[in-house]
Amino acid sequence: MRERRAVVLVAGNHGKELDGDLHVLARFKAAHPIYLCTDPEMIEIAEDAIAVFPYPRKGEIAGDEQNLHEDFAKQLGEFNQRFELRPGSHKLFFGHFGVAGAKVSSGQHLVGRCAEYPHDPLRSLKAQYVGLSHVHLRQQLAPRVWYSGSLSRRDYSEVEDKGYHLVTLNGPDLCPDLSDLDVEFRMSPTRRMVELHAVYEGGELRLPGNLDPLTLKDSRVKVVVTVPNGPDHVLSREQQENLKAYP
Repeated sequence: MRERRAVVLVAGNHGKELDGDLHVLARFKAAHPIYLCTDPEMIEIAEDAIAVFPYPRKGEIAGDEQNLHEDFAKQLGEFNQRFELRPGSHKLFFGHFGVAGAKVSSGQHLVGRCAEYPHDPLRSLKAQYVGLSHVHLRQQLAPRVWYSGSLSRRDYSEVEDKGYHLVTLNGPDLCPDLSDLDVEFRMSPTRRMVELHAVYEGGELRLPGNLDPLTLKDSRVKVVVTVPNGPDHVLSREQQENLKAYP
């Protein structure tokens, strides 16, 4: 990627990004630089102004939620001021965090699972495209605010298409009709994750009757086996081992 354009990495919460374990990537020699962002900052590259807001550190999350939200709104307000100083630049924002109202693949709201910020400061950003990561389900939170979702499936509840956004900016000015912004979703080649429910009774494993094995080709499959309740259905250790080895 660095042979084509500059690369911006936004620290998340899946590893040690906030502790600098990705800094080794900056040593690679290429035609364009790589930016590893572990703190909120504005990156200015030629005609592009890119605001970045990484996942907060544990100390910030452990503090008062009201202060966390106020600091978030203040930082985004500062980004807006910086955007105003670059009237001829394309304006982008990338962040890794949860947003109030966002949903996960199961359809439930993202509540109490991570650092979660309010929605309104994002809507007020003077960025042409607001690209968010952390939530694996692709969704649009506002006309310019998107979660592009994960590139691959990480959980059996993630049955939706996976991919990335190809974003095209048609000039540096924010247009009320969004004519300055084109967002195209491109699918990535990722394996399906399928959860099957079966019943083991009388020494026999019964899979769903409408199951077509051809639909499972190249999929990652998990079989959840239910054994009926009652003393007559208790499995011996040998039966349990036979069930695990069931073809």
